[in-house]
Amino acid sequence: MNYKSNADIVILLFGSIRYDGRVKRDISVFTKIGETTLIDINSEKTKKNKVDNLNIVSLKIPIIFKSLLAHFYYWIRSVLISSRLTLKIVVSEDYFTILPGLIISKLKKTLLVYNSHELIIIDKGEKSDLREQFWFFIEKILIDRVDLIICANKERAKIMYDYYKLSNMPLVINNIPDLHEVNRKVNVFKKYPVLEGINKADKLIIYQGVISLTRGLERFILTLDYLPNNYKFIMVGGITDKKEFKKLTDKYIKNKKMLLVGKVDNQDLAFIASIADIGVVSYPFKGKNNIYCASNKIHEYLQSGIPVIATNQSPLKSDIEAYNIGKTVSEGESPELISEKIINIVNEKQLYINNIPIFLKKIHGIMKKKS
Repeated sequence: MNYKSNADIVILLFGSIRYDGRVKRDISVFTKIGETTLIDINSEKTKKNKVDNLNIVSLKIPIIFKSLLAHFYYWIRSVLISSRLTLKIVVSEDYFTILPGLIISKLKKTLLVYNSHELIIIDKGEKSDLREQFWFFIEKILIDRVDLIICANKERAKIMYDYYKLSNMPLVINNIPDLHEVNRKVNVFKKYPVLEGINKADKLIIYQGVISLTRGLERFILTLDYLPNNYKFIMVGGITDKKEFKKLTDKYIKNKKMLLVGKVDNQDLAFIASIADIGVVSYPFKGKNNIYCASNKIHEYLQSGIPVIATNQSPLKSDIEAYNIGKTVSEGESPELISEKIINIVNEKQLYINNIPIFLKKIHGIMKKKS
């Protein structure tokens, strides 16, 4: 397959663009600057296609390559493909691609932009596994060679600046989706048949994102034991800890109180969220990445017209309480107490919905001034 191109920019993504709204927003910016090539991952087959000013090269990782070998495969392929491009800028999306990004930028003598999706700094004495230590080591030894670092909020930028003793403060680009209308052209009920199990009388709780019990989802799921029978929990996303999750949720799935939709196309998320009554945002209370979370999910729920219930890390709590667009949950709150908050939000849904346009107008007004 011939990858030769006069692309000005290459974007490296160890994942699928199909599910990544944040990288799609980056692409919308870079394609205005110049011809852009995205190298991502496709689960079906390696393929190349072109959409307007964007060339997409999707690599299929051989099934025999697991874990780190899959990363090595992507690194080698992305460097080889990029070596044939005429480049001015290399963009590494997340810590998975900072190493191949640096290699490409040195080979092609280009600028290197690092969009640090996560805050992976490990403090001395903090518990971490080998995987976390490995990626932290990679970031730590390479980050001072990056030309521009992007962070999702000012708290993360300050932490990275201080810890790594950077010469320049990272650029803050808030993890906020552009204002958009809900796309109702696709029949999501037909596309995702599990949703056909919804009745008009049902009150719907929705969670969209990585489905992992390490995110503190268990107590939100257990609210189903205390909520009225017409409450259902819709979960959208890929499941990481499948065995533990199945053990926890089997009874709810069997009695149809929980609907597992799986991964969906990014453009369908807003429509699916809009059929719910309340959106869940949950982060654990350990680790800098969670304490200083920069959730775009709150904004996605609100743009879909539904209030939220979220864990009360300060970046989440400040907006939710200031604009009365939902409720927050503290670290020790029980499923029973959370269920009471959910019922309150659903019963007073219109009150919260009335506040959503005020919040969106304020936030996007600020974003417009910054741009």
